[in-house]
Amino acid sequence: MTAKTLWLNVVQQVLPFLEYWRAKRKLDERRESDSILQRDEYSEYAQLSPDELDGRLREEHERTERLEDKTFRLSFAITFGLAIFGVGSGLTIGDGLGIDGLTLWVLVSLVVGVAIYFWSAALLAAGALESVSTYGIGTQRLVWAKDKTDRELATLYAKDLACQELVNLNRHNRNNATYMSLRNGLLLLLGIGVIALIEFVRAAS
Repeated sequence: MTAKTLWLNVVQQVLPFLEYWRAKRKLDERRESDSILQRDEYSEYAQLSPDELDGRLREEHERTERLEDKTFRLSFAITFGLAIFGVGSGLTIGDGLGIDGLTLWVLVSLVVGVAIYFWSAALLAAGALESVSTYGIGTQRLVWAKDKTDRELATLYAKDLACQELVNLNRHNRNNATYMSLRNGLLLLLGIGVIALIEFVRAAS
């Protein structure tokens, strides 16, 4: 593993929301390209039959629903609950135990970190509400496909499939970034708990 790869992995784990936006920009550029079928990973799509491609499109549409349901129902509710709990409990702990000096600054930093991670996860989860293009549907598509040859249909369906896969890959990346933000927030919240326990034991002794 090169130093650059190691550095990118660290950034991805520590700042998952930044890595998500970087990847999203690249995926969007690829999806909007007119030469998408010339890329190696999609160059053979048009060789499949229209029926095979249409079946794959339906699978991607079903996958879209599962990804959106997972993001909205779980992450959104959990994130706001943990954000309120994390910030509130951190401030209460600091005030209740009379913590000051370096320990207080560490605690405040952890609380701020919890808030950043949880709120970034909330914003990522809110992305499920954004209107995103769905490929392979619509009346205009049916009108265009009328009286077209199988090869022309295969080209149309292949491009729709490639674009829909990129849309779903972006959704998948968003879910991963949401999960990692929640995970990092929980780890910092654990750090707050450890500090609180140490200070409580110290105050009681």
